[in-house]
Amino acid sequence: QVAYSLLYPGEEVGLAKLLKELLDLDINKSQQYTNWLRRPLSHQQEAYARQDVEYLIDVYTLLKGGLEDKGRLNWLWEEQEFLLSPKTYEVDPNNVWRRIKLRKGLSSQSLLVLQRLTKWREERAQELNVNRARILSDLAILKLAEKPVTSMAELAERLKEEKDIPVQNIWAVLEETSHVPQSSWPKAIDHEPPSKDLKGKVEVLRAKVDGLAESLGISSRILATQDELRGLLTGRADLPQLQGWRQALF
Repeated sequence: QVAYSLLYPGEEVGLAKLLKELLDLDINKSQQYTNWLRRPLSHQQEAYARQDVEYLIDVYTLLKGGLEDKGRLNWLWEEQEFLLSPKTYEVDPNNVWRRIKLRKGLSSQSLLVLQRLTKWREERAQELNVNRARILSDLAILKLAEKPVTSMAELAERLKEEKDIPVQNIWAVLEETSHVPQSSWPKAIDHEPPSKDLKGKVEVLRAKVDGLAESLGISSRILATQDELRGLLTGRADLPQLQGWRQALF
């Protein structure tokens, strides 16, 4: 997927589209949502599973050749460094709350609840080795942060649509937050919208980046996201556009 995005203008591409565009192969996706826990697997399921890998060497050969021809193979290695670094997958439970898309106007007290609940969820997910969303959804955490819960019964009622939720554990986390001194609460986040001037500059830069991507025949999004363009204009120094292959282009 990464190699493809460095050669072609499309956005994210799945295996079916990749095989169609590169090898003119149509694969049957009818088995995708069948019961993969069943044993033995059906012949159709086995054939579908084989499709996931049997053409990848051909795809690899084509993409690698294309990147070499255009002098972009080093771009791919740079992109892979992030994915191959163990640090990428090290998650600090204390900071997971920052990954949640917050709503406007959350108070410091709400952010404290959000911080503690996401920390508890992350630690439990790591302990059980499951996706954090299976423990408790972002939406449920946001709702609990926005509107205080006064009893365990109310908490159970609020979470009745979530599956297999340890209400007692969550109640313990909520009770713990009530004893945290206000001086230790996270600071409320300022959601002031970008100025018209900044919006205008982002639009100009977006147009230039889109033109650059078109001339290279690659996805504009892999060159820079909208947030990254805004970051460039507001002085952020930790952006991929300021290093590696993107820096030379920018």
